[in-house]
Amino acid sequence: MTDSGGCELRDALERERILKERLAESEKERATLEAVLFASTARLAYWDTKTCNAFANRAFLDAFGYEEKVVGQHASEVVRDSVDAPLWAAALRGEPQRVARTIESGGKTRHVVVTFEPDVRDGEVHGFVSTESDITELHTALVLSEQRNDLLMMAEEVARIGHWRFDVATSEIYWSPQMYKIHGRDPATFHPGTGPEILAAYHPDDRKKVHDFMATSVSTREPFEFVHRLYLPNGELRQVESKGRCEVDPETGTTRTLFGIYQDVTERNRERETAARQERLVTAGTLAAGVGHEINNPLMYVSANIDLALEGVRALEGSVPQRRIDDLLELLADSREGSERIRRIVRGLRAFSRPDAPLAPTDTRSALDISESMSGHELRSVATIIHEFRDNSLILADESRLAQVLVNLLVNAAQAFVTQDPKRNEIVVRTLGIESERMAIDISDNGPGIPADVLPRIFDPFFTTKDVGKGTGLGLSISHSIIASMGGELTCSTEVGAGTTFRITLPKAKDVAFSDTERVSAPPSTKRRRGRVLIVDGEPAVRRSIERVLGDEHEVVIAESSQEAIEIIGHGERAFDVVFCDIALPLLSGVELFRRIRDRDPALADRFVFMSGGVYDPEAAQFLDGVPNERIEKPFNSQNLRGLARRFAAARDD
Repeated sequence: MTDSGGCELRDALERERILKERLAESEKERATLEAVLFASTARLAYWDTKTCNAFANRAFLDAFGYEEKVVGQHASEVVRDSVDAPLWAAALRGEPQRVARTIESGGKTRHVVVTFEPDVRDGEVHGFVSTESDITELHTALVLSEQRNDLLMMAEEVARIGHWRFDVATSEIYWSPQMYKIHGRDPATFHPGTGPEILAAYHPDDRKKVHDFMATSVSTREPFEFVHRLYLPNGELRQVESKGRCEVDPETGTTRTLFGIYQDVTERNRERETAARQERLVTAGTLAAGVGHEINNPLMYVSANIDLALEGVRALEGSVPQRRIDDLLELLADSREGSERIRRIVRGLRAFSRPDAPLAPTDTRSALDISESMSGHELRSVATIIHEFRDNSLILADESRLAQVLVNLLVNAAQAFVTQDPKRNEIVVRTLGIESERMAIDISDNGPGIPADVLPRIFDPFFTTKDVGKGTGLGLSISHSIIASMGGELTCSTEVGAGTTFRITLPKAKDVAFSDTERVSAPPSTKRRRGRVLIVDGEPAVRRSIERVLGDEHEVVIAESSQEAIEIIGHGERAFDVVFCDIALPLLSGVELFRRIRDRDPALADRFVFMSGGVYDPEAAQFLDGVPNERIEKPFNSQNLRGLARRFAAARDD
């Protein structure tokens, strides 16, 4: 054998060896791949061009109940169901197929995805691979995710909170559905686009602030929170709050996105302002009650002394030049009118400071008197008040809350006039019966009236046509609620250029006994016996003024405290016809004094008349509601005081 022949043989043997190694490696790889595929949990099978099986893994065989391989069997024999026959045919045409299915097995529901992938080599289909993957857990997770997303959307809608995401690289913005609602936009026609487009909707003074917050957060990767103003497409200005943080790339440390929540806080801020305003009003009311009490005591003896001075001056007629008498009477009459005005104002302050009381028979004239005194500074220089009292029936109401409504209506009427001219401007206060069981109070003005487009909204909360700082938009809304809570109705009729009338309708009170004021003001008895009167009051000037008023007709004994009164009564020289006792006494209150006397001498306790400069202690108020004794409020009229003393003195003779 030649050398060339030997070389060829060696080359042939080497090629054979290499080929065998490659075949061995290929067989090993094939076996490895087949082992992997056979062990896969996904159901795998290979089908040739005749739709006969060439391979099926363990998961596939188990699913269809086979112990041995099914190589060579047709798919319809293996699967025992020809429902997939069209899909097999499509796969053999080189068209991939994919279908999702829900399978009921063993009482359980499974979700699977079936695919038929063509085996295309050199442009020719050699068969196809079928796979079936169980995605039950994935499907469950997806359903839960969708449910959570639905709950998130519902929560956002209820709380009126939206969420957003800003891509730093592209400046693209994602909005949740609630974001569109907050902005007053339709997601079908509006896309948030990029940051600058959104900033254009913000108040001009807030745009830079929002931009700087976002830019700072991107660079520092710190959370952010800010409030700004947003213009809606209809021009309405709202307050919105945004809170969020950054998503940082773990590799580069740069900010990928900003995301956060967005809430319209306009109503919340208004409610906070309203609550703060109400708290200030409560504080003012408490202060007013205390101030009213402090004013009433000096006002009591000022008024009493003016009455006595008037009587004294009149007694001088004939002995002093009449012109001098007339001048003194005029001075005292003016002083008396001033003190009466102060009394009405203080009474109004006390009415407003009282908490809501149960509905009771109420004199409309009294409520109007309070409200006109309280609003006098607004009315006096603007318009003339005209009274038309056609029905004086008592109504079922809370005097303080009714007066609050009347003050609001009177002030609104005054502020409706364009010019301040009492000769032309008129406010008519009218009471009239509109039904047998109901009564109306009208507050009418001859001002400019209310435009037709404004009238439907006048009772809406926060709606106002007044200039900034002159109204909160709550007055008429609160008034409407107050009247409704008392079983009444507040309505409005108007004519542009002619004026406006607000009408309060409330039920009349039935079978009402005389009020305390009416009992105090009752005509004095014709019997004129000199009685014995005890005055218990901690204010020296008040004691002296009462003594001056009653001293000509009765024996007046003074006690400056409850302890002194107990000693005087216990001495027992002669019984007292009446005891005028102040509620607010130092150390031992008038209520405690009454209780101690009632235990010893119930008949004398019945002759207690309580005096008050403004009871704002809830316990004292509850006590007064529970006893039948007379009561008078400071400053009281001298004639009423004398009438009471005469009546009690006369009663001791009966």
